[in-house]
Formats: sequence, C-alpha cells, structure tokens
Amino acid sequence: MNTEPASTTYSAAARLERLPLGRFHRRFIVLVSLGCWFDVFDIFMMAYLGAALQSSHFLTLTQFTDLIAAGFLGMFLGTIVLGAGSDSFGRRPAFILMLLIYSLFSFAGALAPSARVLLVARALAGAGIGAEMVVIDTYVSEMVPRRARGRYVAITQLIGFAAIPIAALLARVLIPTHWLMAGWRWVMVIGSAGALFAWFLRRSLPESPRWLEARGRADEAAAILERLERDTVKQSTRPSPQPATRAIFDAADTRETAAGGRRVPFRELWRPPYRGRTLMLTVFHLLQTVGFYGFANWAPTFLLRQGHDLSTSLDYGFLIALLSPVGPLL
Repeated sequence: MNTEPASTTYSAAARLERLPLGRFHRRFIVLVSLGCWFDVFDIFMMAYLGAALQSSHFLTLTQFTDLIAAGFLGMFLGTIVLGAGSDSFGRRPAFILMLLIYSLFSFAGALAPSARVLLVARALAGAGIGAEMVVIDTYVSEMVPRRARGRYVAITQLIGFAAIPIAALLARVLIPTHWLMAGWRWVMVIGSAGALFAWFLRRSLPESPRWLEARGRADEAAAILERLERDTVKQSTRPSPQPATRAIFDAADTRETAAGGRRVPFRELWRPPYRGRTLMLTVFHLLQTVGFYGFANWAPTFLLRQGHDLSTSLDYGFLIALLSPVGPLL
C-alpha cells in the first residue's frame, strides 16, 4: 500500500480526486445532508402551516401570499449576496453561518406576535435558506471526487427531501394541539433545531482544501489533505493512485494562487462553452421554482379554499409529500 502522502507540488484537486471513497466521505455527506434536511424542512413547512394560519385567522389569504413572497425574496437575495460570500470567507463557515441564520429566524418566527413580525422573520430566514442551498452544492462538489460526485449530491438531496413528508406529518399531528403555545409554533421550533448542530459541525467538518488553495492558503490546505490521506491509508486495503500529473502546479499557477486566486468574471458564464449550460440551468431553476416550490407551498391552501377542512387539506398534503424523496433516487 502506498503510505506516502502526495507531494505538495500537486494541486488540492488532484490529491482529493485520488482518494478512495471511505469513511470520511460518508461522514462528510451525512453531516452536510443534515444541513440540507433542515433547509428543505424550513422551506416546505410554511406550505402546511399556511393553511392552519389562515384557518385560525392569524393570517388572511393576502397576508399568506405576502409571507410566501417574503420567504422567496429572502432566498433570492440570500443566494446572490450571502451565497457568493462563501467565496470570500470559506465553505465551512458559510455552511454553518447560513444554518444559524435560518434556524434563529425560524425560531423568531415561532414566537411572532403578529403577521408582520412573522413576515419579516420569514424573509430573513429565507436569506439563510437560499444561501445554504448554494453552499451545500459547492461544498460537496469540492470535497467529493468527480467519479462519485453525482451520487453523493443525490444522497444529500435524498436526505434533504425526506424532510418534506416529515414536515407534513408534524404539521398534521401538532397543528390541532395547544401546549403552552399553538401547535403551528412548535413545528417552527422543530425547524429551528438545526442551530443545535452548529457547534458540532464546526468541529467536525474540514474547510475545503480547494477553496483554501485558491485563496493562497496552501499550508492549511496541505495540512487538511495530509490528515485525510493518513486516515485513508489506515482504512483502505488498496493503494491510492498517484495524483494526475496534469494537475501539478507550475510556477505561474503558484504565484497566481498565492496572490489570492484567479477570479473568473461573471461574463464568462455567457461565453462558449458555458453559455448553453448557463441558459439551460437558468430556465430549469425558474421552472422548478414555479412548478415545484410554488405548487407545494400553495397546495394545502388551495384545498382549504376549495371547501375541504383543515385536517383533510393536511392529509392530502402529507400524501403528496410522501413522493418527494423519490426524485433523488431516480
């Protein structure tokens, strides 16, 4: 077995790519998927709570419309501002910070005394949710070898989307109850529990060596990579392949990285060969937001407005939600 760590002349990408899949990768995906789970829970719980909030006259239909719009506006702004911020202050800090932001503002929403306060809390929580979605995909893509990247991203989505039927079930069980406060508030408290994992995640997740290297922090990247390589050697019965020779730095690459990394301009996305991919993904996400997130957020309210009682609306919502985790399996 090859027990020698890769030479530091090799890029972080090459050293990560050569690692066999093992306990580190499985543990990393589980931890990141927990963040994804709370992210998705927070998005979809409002669909089921919205019907209850209207039924109890805490919100009017117009106020519920504003509430959903505020959440998605927050997600839009959070994706642009906070999501891009992870390029400046790191993948791990961004992942944990966004988890704290939407968890804390979800908790604030659970205690909201009025519709206006709830609306503001949802907008601020949405900023954290939107940014977290971007950070998760980036973080996984940078830490997992490309030969398994699609499968591991699908696993994060599978675990994340499992939150939808759980949110629907908790809403169905808790909304009719009242213990210290209304049942819908307890659903939001559960959604805010992701903040409890922040300290554990801070100690358990490594920073992305690719990001560190791009910021000129090669020594920190090398320390993380050496630890991963040592752990892999202890666990694997097969030798690790040598890093790809094409990924060796030359002197110009090293100087560029030390200066803080090459920044790719935004207009690069609209030039070949990326222009077609950018347009395709833009259209996909626009349609997905309307067709999937939009429908899911309005379905229980639609059923309520069609004359079904609250319990029936929540029952149908739960049945629809049961199929949500099937998509990532395909």
